[in-house]
Amino acid sequence: MPLQTTQVPNNWLERIGGRDASGWLGSFRADAQAAIDALMWDRFYLGPLNLVERSQLLLGWLEVLDDQDGFATNLDSVLSKWIENNWAKQSDAPIEAVVSAWSCVNSVVQSSASLRNESRLHRAAQVLKQRFVTRHSFLGSISTTPGADPLGLYLAAIAEFQADRSLAGFWHRMCDLGDGVPFYHARYAMLGLRRLPAANNLEAGTLRSEVVRGLIRLTQAFERLVREHRLGENQAQNTLRRVAAQTAAAYPDSPNWKRYGLDAVLTLPEKAQDWLMEGVKPLADAVRVEKNKNSETHLYISPDQRPDSFGYEGFRDIVAKIESRQSIGLDLAEQLLSEQRSYAEITGETYFVARSLCFFADRAMSWRRDFSENCALEAIHWEPRNRVTWTTATNVLAHERKFNLALIVAWVAYDKFPESLIVRRSLAALLSKVRRQEEGNAVRAAADQAFRDGSVNEDVDSLERSYRSTAALQDDEQRVLRGLPNIASDSPLFEFLVPAFIAEASFYRRWALDAAADTARGRQATSARLLEQASQLSPDNPEVEAEKFALAVDQGEAETIRIHLKNAVSSHPGAAPLLALEAKLKREAAAAQKLPLNDDSLNELIAPVTRLRELNGSFAALFHLQKGLATLALSDGSVRVEQAAQAFSDFRKNLAIRADEERIEREALTDKRERMNLRFHEWLLPRVEGQFFSGMSQSTDVASGAMPVVEAAIEQHRRELEEIEECLVRRVSLAAV
Repeated sequence: MPLQTTQVPNNWLERIGGRDASGWLGSFRADAQAAIDALMWDRFYLGPLNLVERSQLLLGWLEVLDDQDGFATNLDSVLSKWIENNWAKQSDAPIEAVVSAWSCVNSVVQSSASLRNESRLHRAAQVLKQRFVTRHSFLGSISTTPGADPLGLYLAAIAEFQADRSLAGFWHRMCDLGDGVPFYHARYAMLGLRRLPAANNLEAGTLRSEVVRGLIRLTQAFERLVREHRLGENQAQNTLRRVAAQTAAAYPDSPNWKRYGLDAVLTLPEKAQDWLMEGVKPLADAVRVEKNKNSETHLYISPDQRPDSFGYEGFRDIVAKIESRQSIGLDLAEQLLSEQRSYAEITGETYFVARSLCFFADRAMSWRRDFSENCALEAIHWEPRNRVTWTTATNVLAHERKFNLALIVAWVAYDKFPESLIVRRSLAALLSKVRRQEEGNAVRAAADQAFRDGSVNEDVDSLERSYRSTAALQDDEQRVLRGLPNIASDSPLFEFLVPAFIAEASFYRRWALDAAADTARGRQATSARLLEQASQLSPDNPEVEAEKFALAVDQGEAETIRIHLKNAVSSHPGAAPLLALEAKLKREAAAAQKLPLNDDSLNELIAPVTRLRELNGSFAALFHLQKGLATLALSDGSVRVEQAAQAFSDFRKNLAIRADEERIEREALTDKRERMNLRFHEWLLPRVEGQFFSGMSQSTDVASGAMPVVEAAIEQHRRELEEIEECLVRRVSLAAV
């Protein structure tokens, strides 16, 4: 049905050349919400302007019409309403239309920031920011390439409308290009740092330290991606050069390039230095001058200093005062934390603030629970990739007797840090504390199995003693635990709810696999109930859907689930858990049908995981593993064995490279205790080698003649192999939490 239309105001016509060629402005005047809906879903015929991008049209009208007759105000209002009505909602529109619509909205909001304040879409930007927690599960699941990346455009919109410095740590972490961050999001990380409000008003409009440090972190990240074979050297160099040149163009010839960047750049490897200096001429000039002055090789390292005025002894004194329950200790702690927060925002170095928060949370939880809880949750905000911040929060919440909240944190950590025995045993102890002894024993047994070689240095016993010292669970507390946790949407814990339900549901699903039939059905029913709770909180969440499909497969419904999985992948082409499950089901079907090996059959089997690797280089190990398994699923000939051997060789090499990089990074840590704890790939590599490639040197490829042994090991440890696949997927997916 055609939209209503009405006369366009004369002052609009004067500004757009005398007539409304598209007809859309008249429809907007008549029914703004219907007009924006038709435009976003590409259902409005724009006449001679139909080939012009919708985002360009809207921005053009915003710039020309400004807020004449309330145009900008009304557009801001209806766009906000459109976002609220369509965010994370299932749509009948083709996925291309969904990607296009959200790319358009985010692009218009972002670009409006360059217009007069009256024309900027402040309200729409605020509505987008309110959905920051679910950005990855929604927009990330439909973002597949740099040219189809509504998540990236969303980040750009958020960057342009920052009212405070709360996202400083997030942008700095993005500069590390860790697991879960595509390399082409580098420009959004730098845009976020550039658009942060200045901590000091005197620095507004100037090149600030945080921008220079962010660019240097980005350089280090690209150099690491090349070393780890996750990105080609030319692609890394070209991407960094573009981002660096864009940043340098915003601050031409600023003396702050030398002031904030010279010493740090001189510590970079020569190749990384060259990449960065190609894009930042003032920095290149400063480096050349400095190198000419110093013909001998030097390491230019700034002195290691505490980022606060208290010093180490002052910090220890504050801790002692908090332990002895002196209120002055809390006041001093806030002063110290304020200084350390500022340092972390500017530099991205979060070591001191995160550890101070954990210390204070631990020492204050016996008498100032509100202060303790706030510190613990803020520590996760600064270092979400550090298992200590998560176990601290779990411990604090448990001692506050907020057991349901403690379990939420513990379940997410369980999924996020499979390499940590203390995280697993922490969950086990907490489950036992809340009278879920059987589940606690199962988690503890699985942990002991995963760490049976003794490769752990964490102080697990002291943590379990801490839980045992907590008073026994009361009946009224038990009743509270049976209900859905009541958490406000603005709480730091709200983000963890859905991942926690998925983690717990996944545990029950896997726990059911070895159980007797009646017991298995009960555990699967528990898994299904948890997933329904997750769906209530986040409808059409692709990670929830993937776990539901995995449960249905375990219940023997693989055949009926395939069509639903295919539709889900079509709706969420960037959802890693769905793609990984699709690859698994495809190879199982191929093996059952005894399909012959050829280029077409192999490419069909590995298409989902190929897309995974294209989405993010962090999935390289998973790609090689699933390619090897797909090759073995097909039949016929020695070529099958040779190709599988090569794929498994690449899998082992990738794990070994990642493990070696993690070891180097771990051994350079300041914290002695953290230096002792293995990282993810360090923990995973020996388990993979021991179970599937036993007796083979890690420095050699898998020989074709060894493949019968490998195939036998795969058959013997099929359950463990499936867990490894899921672990590789979930780890990257949870990187955004």
